[in-house]
Amino acid sequence: MTDGTEKNNVDSVNNITEEDYKASVQKSQEKAHDETMWGKPARDIVTGIGNNGGIRPVRAIWELVQNARDVVGENKRAKIVFTRKTDSVVFQHDGIPFTHKTIEALIMQTSSKQATNAVQVGQYGTGFLTTHLFGLSFKLTAPLLTSEEFQRYYKIDGFEIDRSPNDNEEMKNNLKAQWKETQDWGNDLSETTDKPYEHTIFCYESKGEQAKLNAEEAFKAAPDMTPYVMTLNGNVESIEFVDEVEGTRVKFVSEASDLIFV
Repeated sequence: MTDGTEKNNVDSVNNITEEDYKASVQKSQEKAHDETMWGKPARDIVTGIGNNGGIRPVRAIWELVQNARDVVGENKRAKIVFTRKTDSVVFQHDGIPFTHKTIEALIMQTSSKQATNAVQVGQYGTGFLTTHLFGLSFKLTAPLLTSEEFQRYYKIDGFEIDRSPNDNEEMKNNLKAQWKETQDWGNDLSETTDKPYEHTIFCYESKGEQAKLNAEEAFKAAPDMTPYVMTLNGNVESIEFVDEVEGTRVKFVSEASDLIFV
């Protein structure tokens, strides 16, 4: 003899349509894939940014220098410029273009050491999250290699990556939306060129007072350490700090074995 609860469950199963059942299975599969694909990166980003509180802001400068150092072209050395504005910090370098793999790595904030371009992909690991001390969102303008076979390039222009959510689900939705936007880049041949845009530019939007204080502290501390950083990084040609708030400019240039302060 069965109770009423068991009977109701049996009736529910017997009354389900094939269409409803297939839709339920598909929904379960999509939910599992969604969590596997976006869930862990979202949690890692929220946690990583949450751990930025005890980190000195100047660390963000060196993470970005490493970013540029890791993507210098063959027989080239990186030229790096940091600019502090009243409401933003701009980081510019002249390294090699993004690829579909590395733009996805930037969005997902993942580091795949097994990739053929492991150094380039690795630059967007957890250490890169410290750069959000300058702002929880940034806009990217940069070249994208859309086809290695035909050597075509697309210009990423003001693409926003928003890390402001502190909720895992909201961050996950952000990642999905950002990734989806990139899927159309370069599909139209008329939007591509045979020569890449020259610079990669990250513009961090310093919306809160703390982000502005972080930028101020980093720009004050970085010049004293720059000669040591450049001595250890032979593939960096120059690092320049332009502080539009204070009205100052300082540039370090490495020529062969000599370091020149400009």
